[in-house]
Amino acid sequence: GLKSVDEKALAAMEPAQRGGVLFSRHCQSCHSLGNSGGHEGPKLDGIAKILENRLKGAHEAEMRQLLKGEIPEDSRKRIEEVVQALTTRA
Repeated sequence: GLKSVDEKALAAMEPAQRGGVLFSRHCQSCHSLGNSGGHEGPKLDGIAKILENRLKGAHEAEMRQLLKGEIPEDSRKRIEEVVQALTTRA
């Protein structure tokens, strides 16, 4: 499955595909995207647009709502990987 993709193969993937693998590995157990994933965390539908807008300096209030509270360092690094994969243009 997607979780077993090695790092070399991951680096060679298109950004959207790489983002899917990272979501599968680090997010899907708690968050849903579309009709798949967990239900412990908030749904992540539309998250790419929110993050893109945040990176452009817009919608800061929505981003604060999304990331309320303390974020452990390991989670922050995974979020950064997903953001990078979602926003990198091939």
